[in-house]
Amino acid sequence: MIYVAGIVAALVFAVALDRSGLAEIGADALKTSRRSAALLRDSTLSDDEKEKAMRAASSSLFRSFYSIGIRSVGALGFSLVALLLFHLTGLAPVGSVTSWLAQWDAIILVSVIVVAWFVVRRWL
Repeated sequence: MIYVAGIVAALVFAVALDRSGLAEIGADALKTSRRSAALLRDSTLSDDEKEKAMRAASSSLFRSFYSIGIRSVGALGFSLVALLLFHLTGLAPVGSVTSWLAQWDAIILVSVIVVAWFVVRRWL
């Protein structure tokens, strides 16, 4: 049941990340950084215009950074709730599940599950 609890926690984490809009925020941050790099190379803009654009981009990227961090912690919290439910029902002790999740085979499996969730989700 330890493996099931770990896999369920990984799925809960993936779903929570997906529902939080984290991928969209990350994509917006990438667009902002690409736009900023293009503006820096634009020879038609003055240094003052470039500086103003970089300040706005910097502010936007910092907001994205904090938003991604908070949403990631929230998704982790949901997966911890799932683990606690397994623990409280006596199905799988949290310590055993976290010990298994810290092993390389579990890290790889959880990574595959999270990526698979996002790939399948895009098809639906």
